[in-house]
Amino acid sequence: MFMVRRARVQIAGHVFSQHNKYKLQMALSPSDMNFGPNGAQRSPVLDAILTFDYLRDFTVTVGQFMVPFSRQRIVSSGDFELVDRSIAQAEFQLDRDIGVQISSNDVAGLGRLRYLAGVFMGEGRDAFSGHDSGLLYVARVEVLPFGDSESRWDYEEGDQAHVRLPRLSLGGAYAYQDRAVNNQGVMGSRPTDGGTTNFHVVTADAVLQVRGASLTGEFAWRRGQRNFGTATVTDEMGNEAPAPREAAHDGLGWFVQAGYVVPRVPLGVAGRYSQLRRTTTASPLTQRDELGGGPSWYLFGHDVKLQADYFWIWSERNFRAGGHAVRVQISAGF
Repeated sequence: MFMVRRARVQIAGHVFSQHNKYKLQMALSPSDMNFGPNGAQRSPVLDAILTFDYLRDFTVTVGQFMVPFSRQRIVSSGDFELVDRSIAQAEFQLDRDIGVQISSNDVAGLGRLRYLAGVFMGEGRDAFSGHDSGLLYVARVEVLPFGDSESRWDYEEGDQAHVRLPRLSLGGAYAYQDRAVNNQGVMGSRPTDGGTTNFHVVTADAVLQVRGASLTGEFAWRRGQRNFGTATVTDEMGNEAPAPREAAHDGLGWFVQAGYVVPRVPLGVAGRYSQLRRTTTASPLTQRDELGGGPSWYLFGHDVKLQADYFWIWSERNFRAGGHAVRVQISAGF
């Protein structure tokens, strides 16, 4: 199957002062706008951001943008070693939302610490429905023991620079979502009973790069408390009956990814293993694993590259009943 996976157009700059920044990113591919039989299901507006960075340790961002939670979700899709993100990331990500955030890329000017904290609507991208949901609260901290926090090298997968000395970044985040309307928080679908869920979500990650080699790992855990709804279904006799109650999607997930960029040749290889597990017997979360990898041909670094990967993906710990996934992708950014 051929498809345009992503098509993005971005406008960014500053107004009145270099400390008043703006960014507007539009997502124009059919998958970006979730095209179906009834047309587009999503607005093309991906990011709409105003940033005020007058103070090094207190930058303010408002608008619709990426929730500062899990590292691989924050990494731009144009900066991957493999074609796409892990299955663990797909389950536990908080994606984009509308809100306000405070942050610093270099706390106290030491080059070793970053922080981000924000309050969001909790309904995700295109939040306008006015559901009876609470807010999403998020805080993230990153420590870079060897310095260089301002360059944000750790948000570009693979060590194309072949740094001589090791670079290390450690991150962690916590999110609390009050009365989430979807079964994965910001993401997912409505529970069968139509109620809401209070979610606690925790993540931790690490990135190491040196001499062309890179190692990335990430862990996430989620626990929810259901507020059951009063939705009804029609039974076999045509009578209305209470809809089945759906348990919270409690679980954990993790992945580890290793890669290497060949010296003096624009070729990289990477591999990844990822896992999803339930943490309660009632949780409807599907237990899945993926194992695979592939090469990347960097024509102009991450800006223009050809990638391919292969993964074996299986569910409920049944390795032999898994399936193949092969992807080939060319991406260009300018």
